[in-house]
Amino acid sequence: PGLLYTSEVVRHELAHIAVHALAKGHHLPRWFHEGVAMTVAGEATIDRLQQGLASGSFGELEGLDALDTAFAGHRIKVQRAYAVAAGFVRFAVRRSERRTALAELHQRMAMGLSFRSAFTATFELPPKDLYALYARYLDSADSRWSLFRSDSWLWALIGILAMVAMGLAWHRRPRFDGEPMDLEAIAAIGEKALRSGILWLPDDTATRYDRF
Repeated sequence: PGLLYTSEVVRHELAHIAVHALAKGHHLPRWFHEGVAMTVAGEATIDRLQQGLASGSFGELEGLDALDTAFAGHRIKVQRAYAVAAGFVRFAVRRSERRTALAELHQRMAMGLSFRSAFTATFELPPKDLYALYARYLDSADSRWSLFRSDSWLWALIGILAMVAMGLAWHRRPRFDGEPMDLEAIAAIGEKALRSGILWLPDDTATRYDRF
């Protein structure tokens, strides 16, 4: 149970094995390893993780160095790191407009380029510069309103609207002018009428009934 299904976890871990094998001994940053594995796990996996956490994570994960160290933090920060790394890799591939971009990166590394050089040649910007562009893109496209897509904010909004509705209902409650009704007297008259066995009739009908 959780944000990842068993099949997604299997694909994620197999992707780690493949990325490690393709690296040919080159060092790969943690954010790239996890970002690629999350991408291989599936688009729905990334979307579900990002929706579960909302998107306001750049206050704590500014820069790729901070993103790498976040994987060793507490649970919420680690989950945010997974979401940000996955989103960054997906952003880089989509921006390149080539579905084979990750394979091209590994081919360049197999030819002897370092990770940074291969990344720059594949995606036209160094990793840190492209990540800064990604952060600006999220800040302008998602904005802080993305926080309000989470369930906690939704239920908070429902609670506030319910309180407003109750306040309006109280303010618009019926108001009676004059003396208050004597409910006990009304009930006593009703019981007396039931005991008498006489049905209630309008005044004019009652007069004609008496005459008859």
